[in-house]
Amino acid sequence: MALKMLDDEPTKEEIKVLDLVPDVLGVKELDTDLYIADQFWKAQRARGTFGGQIIGQALMSASRTVADNLNLHSIHSYFLRPGDPNSPVIYKVSRTRDGGSFSSRSISAIQKGRPILTLQASFHNEAAEKTNIFDYQVAMPKVAHHSQLSSVHEYLALLLSSFENDSNRAEKVRNFMNYLPIDIKPLDVEVYMGNKSNSTKNITSWFKVRNPIGDNQNEHRAAASYISDWSLLYSSTVHQSKAPVSMMVSLDHSIWFHRPFRIDEWVLYEAVCDNMANSRSLCQGRIWTESGELVATVMQEGLVRGKL
Repeated sequence: MALKMLDDEPTKEEIKVLDLVPDVLGVKELDTDLYIADQFWKAQRARGTFGGQIIGQALMSASRTVADNLNLHSIHSYFLRPGDPNSPVIYKVSRTRDGGSFSSRSISAIQKGRPILTLQASFHNEAAEKTNIFDYQVAMPKVAHHSQLSSVHEYLALLLSSFENDSNRAEKVRNFMNYLPIDIKPLDVEVYMGNKSNSTKNITSWFKVRNPIGDNQNEHRAAASYISDWSLLYSSTVHQSKAPVSMMVSLDHSIWFHRPFRIDEWVLYEAVCDNMANSRSLCQGRIWTESGELVATVMQEGLVRGKL
């Protein structure tokens, strides 16, 4: 199907738009340092709940236990078991350390009495660092501006119109459109949706949350953590042979946040696979603001198995 550029984004009347914060990443307090979430999403053919949602909810829980002047600056997490989208998840936060400039938290995501994720998070009083003597970053790649690109929502809207006689497929597409709380504008939407081979060695897209978020920097960083798991592991597919993938799951996920940003404004996310061996893929992601500031670096190892 040839993709046409649409003049207007789909309106809220055409597609119900979820708030990433709080609809998707929202948690409720059960007790001191104990939180719960019961609304989850599972991608088609996925083994369990989307990992980015579990990470985002864990970070929303942890951020409630630190002082208001502390911003999340790094996370290190392990996916232990697939989550069940039909069962609630309990987030247990341990206050590992509270210092003058940094606070550390350990979070366990528990479902049916067993941990499905462990996460370490560190928060920093960035405003107290008044002297920024050393400042360096990797330059943002020169790519097409998001205003020149088609969005995944536009692509799906066209796809939906072609399923007039296939109500089952149309319902699946409509449900995905209803869920998707982010705008995605890949450099090539046909490649991103798997309808064309990738001639590059990375997957690069513009992202932003569809609905505005407030000024809480930790909410923006939790939302960015959700987005960071969206397409990172798929960058390993550009290095694969024509053998079909039989399994692709995330094993761990780490993020370092470098500078303040807003995730309800366009950011560029570049994902690249650095190594594949022993069925494990190591992928790296970088996130830049529209003005070219590097605001986050992401690393993830995943299990990628193929059929012979």
